[in-house]
Amino acid sequence: MLILSFRVDLENYEIDELVRPKGPLFHRWLPAGRSEAIVVPMEDNRDRLDLWFERKGYVDDFGGFIRYDRKRSEVDVEVMKLKAHLDGGPLCGELHYAHTTTTELEAIRQDQVGSEEYVALGKRIVDFLFVPLSEFVELLRNQYGQYWLRELRPWNAETQSLGSYCAHTLWLEWREAENQSWRKFQPTIPTGVLTEPPLPGREWAEYLTESDWRRIQENFNPWQNMPLALRLIGRAHELRDLGHLKEAFVQAVSALELSIEYFLIARANEQSKDGRSAMNRLFDLPLKTQIWILATASSLVSQATLEDALKAIDARNDIVHEGKHPTYVDLKKFSALLTCVKAFLGLDELKTPLLVTSNELTSPGYGGRRAMSFFIRSSVFSSIHCCIACAPLTLGFDILISHRPDLRLGRSEEAPNARPLIMNSAMNKKKNCIGLSIGKDFEKAVFRSVRGYL
Repeated sequence: MLILSFRVDLENYEIDELVRPKGPLFHRWLPAGRSEAIVVPMEDNRDRLDLWFERKGYVDDFGGFIRYDRKRSEVDVEVMKLKAHLDGGPLCGELHYAHTTTTELEAIRQDQVGSEEYVALGKRIVDFLFVPLSEFVELLRNQYGQYWLRELRPWNAETQSLGSYCAHTLWLEWREAENQSWRKFQPTIPTGVLTEPPLPGREWAEYLTESDWRRIQENFNPWQNMPLALRLIGRAHELRDLGHLKEAFVQAVSALELSIEYFLIARANEQSKDGRSAMNRLFDLPLKTQIWILATASSLVSQATLEDALKAIDARNDIVHEGKHPTYVDLKKFSALLTCVKAFLGLDELKTPLLVTSNELTSPGYGGRRAMSFFIRSSVFSSIHCCIACAPLTLGFDILISHRPDLRLGRSEEAPNARPLIMNSAMNKKKNCIGLSIGKDFEKAVFRSVRGYL
């Protein structure tokens, strides 16, 4: 029998620090740790999975409020009963797992990081835990309104090693008996790679340009109602940029449906009674059929864009009906939805710039030498604690997890000194790039020249 302990950090850094809790908020009560755990039903009665929240914190000297502190267990029960809301902190738990082989147990006993047996066991345990943990968090988020809790995302081998997910997302530790000490469960070396592609669409030209301003000067009319489809597509773009990909797909496809309605209604007055009746029957058809007929008949978009839009609709359906997460391939089809909405609304322009902290010098012909390509959105830091070596956008990033996820500059005292362990081979060939080394003192972020000066 293998015993594993875990912890899932639920703090959501997209929420303002002033009101951001570490976990779910309770009223006049906090669970007392494992003694009040939720026992998850298991298919095999040899397995056991317990989930709980620790009663952590202390009573401060200013007002007698209970402040959450993971390192302190000084919650006064009588004071707790008076408090409107109390922070539950991260989700904790323990798994008794009966499905290990002799060779797998020997691999983790010998700490054979990267071995076939250790990796196979790690994959099974991650899969085993993901559904109950993610569904429990979703229950709190949706039925009990704790929307601020961060979603637990599945392991993605393309962006994070198995060892990183175990060590920095689940904080897994293991032992074989209650009287043994806990040891880190680390099937592989904890690394993560984030490749940031070039800016989408027209890259920097997605921002407002002089020609955009001239167009607005000529056409702006505050008394002309903005189509609802355009409002929705703007929201879909915002959600995508913020990383809320499932919601972005849902909004974008809804915008596409409304844009088709807008397109047909705008032409209804030009039709006879029979023509309008036939047009209304078009709404009874599936959305993919509607867009195929209209886009093909009117030649509003290219065949490639139409094909991508249909695949994006399929991705949306998988999200809504099966709860799937959009894949990288799905994301590449997202822009086709925007293009179709633009076409059906008859817009001269529809822009979707990203909010980034980089800048560059470009030639009048566009695409000039990059004077500064430090392309990091704040959301990068919302998902990974890391050391960063960054190069121009064409090379992207290699990011190596150093200690724990969701580290913020100036926000943690726990991360050890760290330096980039490796650099992308293509990055090493570049003369100009910038590295950001983050040390133990997170009040200082030291920029240094890696190879040459920009």
